Amino acid sequence: MKTLLSVLKWMLLIWGGVSLMGALILGGIFAYSIGAGNKDKIGEVSRDDARFVLNWCGLGDERIEEVLHSFESSRNITGDHIDAYAIKITHVDISELEEDSQSRVDVWYRCDELDGVLKEAVEFSVGWANDPDRPWFPSLEDIQTKNYYIYSWSIDLHGIRPDACKLIFIHPKTLMVYYVSCAV
Repeated sequence: MKTLLSVLKWMLLIWGGVSLMGALILGGIFAYSIGAGNKDKIGEVSRDDARFVLNWCGLGDERIEEVLHSFESSRNITGDHIDAYAIKITHVDISELEEDSQSRVDVWYRCDELDGVLKEAVEFSVGWANDPDRPWFPSLEDIQTKNYYIYSWSIDLHGIRPDACKLIFIHPKTLMVYYVSCAV
């Protein structure tokens, strides 16, 4: 009887420890999701914060004139988010975007000529970026024309469908660069 009580005591102590750990984990997730540091940031991206966009695509950050609009969503515990920027640049020449892709690492594609995964990634990401809260982000109909070019930094797939993307669009006539990063 004494050993049975001893075993029961240890089982209850272990169960209490597991329950405490579970409560701490759930409390942490709850605190993270409603915490002050995890909220949408609208218009807070500076020129220095957005430098990576033009550096990634090979145009160089010295072209940034101003970040006109930005939206960075709160982060879900699983990493789900949507970030979108509208960046005014000083100059771009169409020849920079249409150089022979065989000799370049930084490849731009005209948006009216897309197919396959890249086309699906554009549809996926622009569907998230073009929201009533972000009227400044171009619509899918606008982007899928010869007036826009795209640079794909990354596309993550779930099976054969995109579920996370980092894409850069440029509209040379207005000297606007649009960046979108989304994951769901």
